[in-house]
Amino acid sequence: MLSKARLTKRKGFEFTRWAVHPALLFTFLFFILPLLAMLIVSFWQRIGGKLTATWTFANYNKFFSKDYLVEALVNSVEVTLTATVISVLIAYPLAYIFGLSGTRALATIRLDFHNTTLLDCLRGAVL
Repeated sequence: MLSKARLTKRKGFEFTRWAVHPALLFTFLFFILPLLAMLIVSFWQRIGGKLTATWTFANYNKFFSKDYLVEALVNSVEVTLTATVISVLIAYPLAYIFGLSGTRALATIRLDFHNTTLLDCLRGAVL
């Protein structure tokens, strides 16, 4: 039987080290860069409908001076936190159960929807 180190390292190439790079590149290109661009542009000033690269807090002052916008922001944060807490409360116990029982647990968990497995419902939701 081959050792784990030998399976992951062949002739100077460590697969586990390089396997994560496409995911990091994707995250950087499609999440971090747009978020940074949006943050930078949010400090720019709008003059006559055009953005000018002069740094100002006027956009944030205008946003936080309007009560309905602040209320919408607070509402969004409340909904996000509620969804996160509910998801964590459901996901962690299920992951613990699946981890203890092995991979066959997905096939054995049944829902009350016409004897459909949880995995079948998840496939339908994704498709």
